[in-house]
Amino acid sequence: METLHGPKVLRPAGVSIKTLDGSVIEGKVNLGYENRISDLFTASGRPFIVLFDAMHFGAPKKEVLVLNKQFIVWVKPQDEDQEAVETEITT
Repeated sequence: METLHGPKVLRPAGVSIKTLDGSVIEGKVNLGYENRISDLFTASGRPFIVLFDAMHFGAPKKEVLVLNKQFIVWVKPQDEDQEAVETEITT
């Protein structure tokens, strides 16, 4: 698929995300052309992050969620190949 900025790239990475209300959501983010998960949350000027294959609040099925980064406390990569430490989000 082509976009205005070139072809779309799907590079899923598993994450756990804790929100301000204490919820922990597990799912996947698309790294696209970014090198690290933290790049999605710190280097990007976008206020939202898309999480797919997400499980939360005991939901019976996986969903696609769009989260406002201002409500994220921390992000933890699920894959050992990704970053080994939690990425604190500061806004």
